[in-house]
Amino acid sequence: TDKHSVAPVGISGGKDGMTGACVVNPGAKNETRLPSRFGDHILHNGDLLRLERPGGGGLGSPFSRAPARVLEDVLQGYVSAPAAEAAYGVILTAADGGWRIDEEATFALRKGEKKAGKQNPPLL
Repeated sequence: TDKHSVAPVGISGGKDGMTGACVVNPGAKNETRLPSRFGDHILHNGDLLRLERPGGGGLGSPFSRAPARVLEDVLQGYVSAPAAEAAYGVILTAADGGWRIDEEATFALRKGEKKAGKQNPPLL
């Protein structure tokens, strides 16, 4: 698939998705990134193959996503608390072994970013 070299495009202010990858021995000295279409790479005993699937492009500004939905994404493990703040403008605080939305701080951050014309910061 071309999605290993061309990121899926976001629309209506949404961010582009991430590209995919096939990596043998990720992070090791002998790390090898394979092309998206391959059939002749030999894996050896002890090799590790990481397959990263591409993510779809977003629809609409991440700052328009309802804070409660972003919190649910954090609780489900899809997004970290720091990424919720950076990507979605939702500030979470630790509470009772979990997370809660800091409504005032979230509103202030989103309002400030909108005024500064930064409603759509990078996701990474």
